[in-house]
Amino acid sequence: MITRTHDTRTHRARGRFARDAAGSAVALVAGLVAGLSTLFAVSPAAAQPMGDDEHEPARPMLVSESAGLVAGATNNIALTFDIDEGWHVYWPGQNDTGFAPSLELTLPEGWTASDIQWPAPHRHVSPGGILDHVYEDGEATFIIPITVPSDAEVGPVTITADAEWLVCREACIPGWQTVTLETRVVPANARVGASEFSPRFEEARTRHAEPYTINPHPRRLQPTRWATLKWQGGDLQVSAVVPPNDAGRKPVSLAFYPDAGGSLVQNLLKTGESTGDASRAPAPLFLKRADPTKPISGIIEVRFLDKSRPALYRIESRPLNESNTAQSDSQRPDPNQPDPDG
Repeated sequence: MITRTHDTRTHRARGRFARDAAGSAVALVAGLVAGLSTLFAVSPAAAQPMGDDEHEPARPMLVSESAGLVAGATNNIALTFDIDEGWHVYWPGQNDTGFAPSLELTLPEGWTASDIQWPAPHRHVSPGGILDHVYEDGEATFIIPITVPSDAEVGPVTITADAEWLVCREACIPGWQTVTLETRVVPANARVGASEFSPRFEEARTRHAEPYTINPHPRRLQPTRWATLKWQGGDLQVSAVVPPNDAGRKPVSLAFYPDAGGSLVQNLLKTGESTGDASRAPAPLFLKRADPTKPISGIIEVRFLDKSRPALYRIESRPLNESNTAQSDSQRPDPNQPDPDG
């Protein structure tokens, strides 16, 4: 994501560049879809931009979680999509096809934006063993924390963003649009109510992953964690476990979604997901790096038999013998914290 100060000429030039870039993307995706249609009997409809009178299957908006932005504080805005049934957009990680939405924000002078908070995606397998990680059917909301300086002028404010995305079903359609948020800056410490879009932020957070922390005692489970990591040779073993204080829920599915910060994972279609049932737990995942110089990085998801909220963990893991800090429950215990299991 890029942020910049608003300039009309820069903004318009960016709009023309976006359309040129999307045109190149059309050619690329059209060629890919044509190839896949030959190999895997995918629908022959090539990826093409829609005309102005055609319905867009993914419709973006720039929205705020609150009814105003508080000066001297971090506030949340989001790029959110309404997505038609059967269509999907992509997450910024390992995909066989497609690319994630991108955003170029225009902010007032002195304002700053943090990285987009990407929810955990879902696996999407197309004919021919094509694996992507996507957001589909309904809504997809990508939260962006915005820091408003304490001396920001109180009153109306406009934030704009140039958004680009790819939405796919049997065919793919690149999209680009300038989206606008009209809101207000309110004084520091002012109480601000929720906007009509706040439920979208709450729903997105149910798919945000918590950081995976190292267990200093490899033989003792942390009380609220549903997965463990262990390096075995060149493979990272990810296992679903039941914490001792929460035996009422049963894991029945385990999945891994690699992000863009780590190595590609080999044979991800087969190794990236495992399912069980009421009588057996999901088998461990064995993840092998395509690039041994990079960590395995992404999100682990554990789903449960009772369909309660899944457990989501963000990991970045290397074997212990590598120079960078390892992330694995099989690493050597902290000598300052004796293991009570002896």
